[in-house]
Amino acid sequence: MQRGGCFLIWVTLAMVTIPFYVFRAQSYIFHGNLGCSSVFHEANGLIENEYNKSKWILRRPEYYSNVSKSCQEADMCSHVIKNSVEHSGLLLNGLCPFFVYYRGPLFSTCANSLIDKLGQNNSCVDAVFGIGFENSTEICNQWDDLRNCLRGTIDSTCLEIRNITGAMKYFAILKTELCDSNSGNATVLEDVDTFEEILEDQEVEVIV
Repeated sequence: MQRGGCFLIWVTLAMVTIPFYVFRAQSYIFHGNLGCSSVFHEANGLIENEYNKSKWILRRPEYYSNVSKSCQEADMCSHVIKNSVEHSGLLLNGLCPFFVYYRGPLFSTCANSLIDKLGQNNSCVDAVFGIGFENSTEICNQWDDLRNCLRGTIDSTCLEIRNITGAMKYFAILKTELCDSNSGNATVLEDVDTFEEILEDQEVEVIV
């Protein structure tokens, strides 16, 4: 009985202490040498570098794997420090939700199918994924035509996308961040979608 009692005590202690040390490990990762600010800086920097190039163009989803990963890490970090002073001062690039969705398990298949249609006389596919734009002003001036064309092309090409309105919501984020000069390409954390939910919604749609 004594041995059994000791064993139960050890099990109880393990159940109490292991979650504590896991939490401490997470806190160390995000508050240690890296710090949440560094995680956010990396995600924002990757997007800024992409759009500081001479021509804007959407590439295959695999190209944005590092961007999507960094955005998800920044989002995870924000949950760890949610109630801290540091959290209130962090800004995440408003394009992060778009790239997490674009690189997700469902839309990445659709994006590759769209890119495969390059050169087949589809004006919006050729413009967005092939020819590209010299600056954001070109995109903004052409957006209404591009949006309607993209919606129809996604609907006819990507049978796996059951929620066309949901997909276009993320393209609306893309348009807003590129065209709204008041946004400054930065979004307060509270205004950013939960990236885990973005991916979970895609996974559910794949299963269905």
